[in-house]
Amino acid sequence: MTTVPRVLSTMSFGALAARFRASAPLLAVFVWQVAGSLRLKNTAFQDEALYLYAGREITNHVVDGAPLLDHFERYFSGVPSLYPVLAHALDSWGGLAAARLLSLACTLIATMFVYLTTARLFDRRAATVAAVFFGSACPILFIGHLATYDALCVMLLAAATYLAVRAARGKSMWLVLSVGPVLVLAAAVKYAGILYAPSVFALLGFEAHRHGGRRTVFFRVAAAIVGMIFAFAIAFQLIGVDATTGLAFSTTNRTAIVNASAQTLLLKSAIFIGPLVVLGIVAVLMRPHRRRPLLIMLLLTGLLAPAYHVYKGEEVSLHKHVGFGLLFLAPLAGLGVSRVLRDRRLGAPGTRLALVSSLCVAVAGTGLAQSNNLYRQWLPSDAMVDALRTQIHPQSSRLLVEDVEVARYYLADLSSPWQWTGLDFFEYRDAAGNYLTGAPAYRSAIKAGYFDLVALRYAPRAVSATDIDQDLRSGGGYTFLGTVPYGSPDSGVKYFLWRRGA
Repeated sequence: MTTVPRVLSTMSFGALAARFRASAPLLAVFVWQVAGSLRLKNTAFQDEALYLYAGREITNHVVDGAPLLDHFERYFSGVPSLYPVLAHALDSWGGLAAARLLSLACTLIATMFVYLTTARLFDRRAATVAAVFFGSACPILFIGHLATYDALCVMLLAAATYLAVRAARGKSMWLVLSVGPVLVLAAAVKYAGILYAPSVFALLGFEAHRHGGRRTVFFRVAAAIVGMIFAFAIAFQLIGVDATTGLAFSTTNRTAIVNASAQTLLLKSAIFIGPLVVLGIVAVLMRPHRRRPLLIMLLLTGLLAPAYHVYKGEEVSLHKHVGFGLLFLAPLAGLGVSRVLRDRRLGAPGTRLALVSSLCVAVAGTGLAQSNNLYRQWLPSDAMVDALRTQIHPQSSRLLVEDVEVARYYLADLSSPWQWTGLDFFEYRDAAGNYLTGAPAYRSAIKAGYFDLVALRYAPRAVSATDIDQDLRSGGGYTFLGTVPYGSPDSGVKYFLWRRGA
């Protein structure tokens, strides 16, 4: 068997140096990407806490037979038994930091696939620039340190895109058939991933036509679609029909949580991906006409997420979803830069290189600043969690807490799932036997002293909190304990705490 030392001994120093020089830019991107993501610091985001909690409950249900008190499949934007369970396994070993490292690993692998895909589509120079743009972009740095579905879905989409490009010119039918199942897995991890399946198949078709003609296009695209249909059929049998409820609730028929105008959404999209869109347009205009349809497809695919958010009038998660389109925009922008470097009309080689280097530095620096700002948008929960920890009676207290996901996650060692209630949904049967939901259920439960501790901060569910706190403020069996700052003391946000019978 050939050993590594023997292989190295057969290579000249020049060959080793050449390989290092070829890989050094990509390694530098990885280092920058790791540093850019790990520098982001904050306590658990609401979605992180929810997914890790769901993973724990599903795992306990499967392993120990513990009852599931929540129907996660009805409102999650991905199959609950996939990412949440995987992230919980890491969380149970190394805490939130370990779960976030999974996302970083996924974005690093996605960057590698972007490089390999671009190199096959165009050239290594374009691939290097594409990796720089992708790995240093704000959405990728952000989701690279966030324990949510997004990074894993992006990685799987990047893998499917690379497989499509390889399958277009390879002879292995298994490679072609693998494209569909990987896309199905990406869509199962996060339902929004299915939005990019047509573009992956289109990329396969374009490349198959370039290397083999129309007959090759038909057989390879048809085989990839058949593979996807079979994978989807198997997945549907395993996941069950309840997943369609979550798909409709979170994606296809989603109701906007934070409404925004088309102008606002387009402006924010431009802040995140505007420079890459401009470079993509440059690539479309400068490239030879015979490949222009492929380039236009890449450009339009990169704009799918902003278009979807404009259609829904929804601002929530825009900053994450535009990162999916970077899988297609970054190669195109890399090509645009590669063409600029070769265009003698733009000045001497040194001038062109300085221009491109400045552009890469500007994009990378902007990504660092933007991701840091995004990571500070939710307030640290340390003080609130510490205050609640002193008030909980393990395995007995019933707690009504706004932002219940974060408190429930951090205080899992002192409590059970049945103890926690948030402001999203509540059902209660009063002393007369009446079944109540919503505000009447909360008010009736508070009057009856159902909750031992109530913690409200009147944002972002201020309407619901105000609607149910009249009996708390009037002293109807509850004593006001005081306020606890949420975030830094100068944030101005406070939790108001009441205890029953204190």
